[in-house]
Amino acid sequence: MSNLTPDEQRIRNALEQIETPMYDILSAVHAQRACRRAPLRLRSPQRLLAAVFVAALLTATAAAAVVQLSGGWQVLFGQNVVLPEALAVPLQQAQTIDGCTLTLEDAIVSQNDVGIIYSLQQADGTPFPEPVDLEEVSLLIDGADRSTSSQGQTLFTDENAAKQYAYYEFELDSDPGGHTLTLSAGPAFRTELSDTLTTAIDLSAIFRTHPLRLRADEDAAALYAQQDAAGAHLPQFGALPAVSMGGIAVDDTGLRLALCTPCESAAHTLSADIVSVLDTRTGKSIPNDGSSYCEANGQTVGIRESRFLGLREEDLPFLLPQIIYTYREPVTSRAWTIDFTAASLPACNRQIDLSLPDGLQVDRLLLSPLGLELEGSQPPADDIPPAPEVQVILRDGTTLHTGSEFTGTSGSDNSNRECFTIQYYYQSDRQGRQFLSTPDVTAVRIGSTTITIAE
Repeated sequence: MSNLTPDEQRIRNALEQIETPMYDILSAVHAQRACRRAPLRLRSPQRLLAAVFVAALLTATAAAAVVQLSGGWQVLFGQNVVLPEALAVPLQQAQTIDGCTLTLEDAIVSQNDVGIIYSLQQADGTPFPEPVDLEEVSLLIDGADRSTSSQGQTLFTDENAAKQYAYYEFELDSDPGGHTLTLSAGPAFRTELSDTLTTAIDLSAIFRTHPLRLRADEDAAALYAQQDAAGAHLPQFGALPAVSMGGIAVDDTGLRLALCTPCESAAHTLSADIVSVLDTRTGKSIPNDGSSYCEANGQTVGIRESRFLGLREEDLPFLLPQIIYTYREPVTSRAWTIDFTAASLPACNRQIDLSLPDGLQVDRLLLSPLGLELEGSQPPADDIPPAPEVQVILRDGTTLHTGSEFTGTSGSDNSNRECFTIQYYYQSDRQGRQFLSTPDVTAVRIGSTTITIAE
C-alpha cells in the first residue's frame, strides 16, 4: 500500500477526513450488506481501491461507534425497558473460578447509588444443570463497604439458558465517581433438596408432656421450650448440623408442628421443614398449609413452624411428620472480585417538608437514574405505611408513573414516630421499567403536591 498513485493518495487523504455519524454508519453498513446480492462491477483500479478503503473505514468506524450493552436488560426487565443512551457503562469484565464465569456486564453509576447487571455461565458454555445462586453480593468503594442498603432486583434462571442474569442496586453514603469500585460476589452454590424422610416419633406423647392450646394468632415460639421433645429422634441428613423436634401446639384452626434448626442468620448450610404428615389410618400424606420462621435462644436456633389446618389433637397418635432437608451444594470455592471505575451521573437529594394523609410526614426526596426514594415518619402503627402515588415530570412535558418497589420501617425518631423508607422505580408508557437521566426531571408530584426540582 506504500506505492500509491497521486489519484489514489488523494482518495485516501479525503477518506481520512470523513466524519460519519453513528446512525449513518449503520445505514451504510446495512445498505452495503444488501448490495452484496448483486455483482459489483468496477471499471478501474482507482474505483476498486476506493471501494476497499470505504468498506474498511465504514466497518472500523461502525465497530467503534456502536456501544453494545448487555442483553440482560431485556431479559430481566422485558423488551419495553427504556435505557437512555450513555446512561449505562458497558464493562464486560469476566472472571472464572472453578469452571464458573461471572461477567460484570453493565453498570449505572450515580452520585448516590449504583446499579449493576452481572451474568453467570459455565466456562464451557453449557447450561447449568440446576439453578445457581450467590452467597453474598456487595460493592466496595476503595476497598471499604460504603453501602447503606442493597437489594437484588431480579434473578433470571432458565434451565435452557447458558447464561443467567441478575441485577443489583446499592445505595451509597458517598459519591463513587472516579473511585475504585469492587464487585464482590459469591461463592456460588446450588440449593439441593433431600428425599422426603418420614419420622417414627410419637407426636401424642410429646404433646402430653405440656399441652399447648393457643389462640389462632398467638405466637408459640417461646412456649415450645416448655415441652419435653428431647427424646424425639429425627432422621438426620449426612454430616450437616442437627435438627430436632421443636414442639407441638393446637389452636382453633388445627395443628402446629415445629422444628429447631440452625439460625438462618448464622453461617450454615441447612434448613428443614415438616412438609407433610403421613396419616397411618389412610396411608396418605397431608401437606402443610404454610410455614413460618423465627429466631430463638439468643439467635442461635431457628424455629420453623408448619401448620395443618383441620387436624385435631385426637389425630396426633396417627400422624408421622415428613421432613425435607434443604442444603447448599458449593459450586465455587471462593467469591469473585472485579474492579471498575466510572464517572458518576448526577442525583438529587432534597430535604422537604410534606404532610400526607394518615399522618405520613415526608422529610427527604432522593432522585437518581435508578429510581426515587422517600423518607419520613409516621405515627406508631403495626402496619407498613401505604405508598403514596408518585409521578415524575420530565422537561419535554412527559409524565412518568412509578411503581412502589420497597416499603419498610426502621425504628423511631426523637418524637417516637416510626421512620419509613419507600422506594419507587420509573415506569415507561408501556408499564415497563425505565431508567432516566436526573437532569431531565423538572418536578415530582407526590399525591396532589408538586415539588419543583431546581436546576
